[in-house]
Amino acid sequence: MNLSDYTITEQKDPKEIYGLGMLSSDRTQAADIQTLSALYQNITGKPPKEALPYFIITQNYNEQTRQFDLFVGSLLDHKELESLLLPSGIYAKSEIKSTFSFLLGQKIGKAKRDFYRHFIPQSSYSPLDITYEYHTEKSLAQNGTIEIFYAVQKKQPE
Repeated sequence: MNLSDYTITEQKDPKEIYGLGMLSSDRTQAADIQTLSALYQNITGKPPKEALPYFIITQNYNEQTRQFDLFVGSLLDHKELESLLLPSGIYAKSEIKSTFSFLLGQKIGKAKRDFYRHFIPQSSYSPLDITYEYHTEKSLAQNGTIEIFYAVQKKQPE
């Protein structure tokens, strides 16, 4: 991905997301998302496809252990769900085409690696430690898109 593949956007208000979270890792993330999504469906009676927009949030990444906090959920409040506040601020946004669902996890992983390896060194932004996938009706369509938002801030002059 190039710098032009990212759009800088400002989220003016925080968003409260209702869902479930757990400690995850690079190795277990795909299975952990499935586990949390199934628990979400059991609690709410709604599969993620009916709880749009649906969020998959990662934060507090530990580079040594490669572990992080994972949270999945939606804007639908439910008494048995936890809540997480997505902060207002500046986000870099990219879009991933979901051509084949079995390749989607690999494409999202590549997009996140590209963000840190290519966008951050070439841009005037530094990363903050929160990223989220934003799944909407557009995600469900054949050749649909998933938006990924990366919290960023302007780099400080050296």
